[in-house]
Amino acid sequence: MGFDGDSAFLLYYTLCMAQPDLTSADIRTIARLSRLAIEETEIEGYQAELGAVLGFVHRLGELDLAGVEPLTHIGGGGERDSSIPNRLAADEPGPVLANDTVMGLAPGAKPPFFRVPKVLNEDKGESGGA
Repeated sequence: MGFDGDSAFLLYYTLCMAQPDLTSADIRTIARLSRLAIEETEIEGYQAELGAVLGFVHRLGELDLAGVEPLTHIGGGGERDSSIPNRLAADEPGPVLANDTVMGLAPGAKPPFFRVPKVLNEDKGESGGA
């Protein structure tokens, strides 16, 4: 089943902007699109948890932020604040797994290739559902 751009926007708008009451069908759809396996007994809990998160996001969207300077990180000032240095770890190679080990862990591997789930509809070139 394909998932076109209009449907994706409608799902996004419904979940983030309209402060919906999530249905069990919504939770199943989100789980399917996220490729998550959930039990029927878990759906009600996810409805409550995700509903609370989306309610909070909706409340954030209603805030008047005129005059509030954007932050680049927590604890610092605005974009021009350089009082907190950007500390990054050195990018150095580390230990790696042997190719045979990795291939043995991958389901459906045909060395030297990995089999991955289909992510595009062949007929439309769009993202597809599971």
